[in-house]
Amino acid sequence: MKLMSCLRATKDVRSSRKKLTSLIGRKKKTSKDTVPERRLSTYERRERIYALMELDRQMIREQKLKEAEIIRKAVEQLMEFERQLNRRR
Repeated sequence: MKLMSCLRATKDVRSSRKKLTSLIGRKKKTSKDTVPERRLSTYERRERIYALMELDRQMIREQKLKEAEIIRKAVEQLMEFERQLNRRR
């Protein structure tokens, strides 16, 4: 019997538990300037994602074009070097 009385929570503990849950349960208000991602509609989120994906694709295309141009210039230099060698012989 004495053991059971030790296990029971006192009234103070219960009230502090309620206070803690009320503090935890409060939501922080967001400012009107910042619109969180979850407030955007599904359509707007998709549009944003597609726009970002298109930007990525465009950057990749530009990078590949730059690499192709560098390779083309290197091949031209190599061919010019071979022509000069053939002229010397």
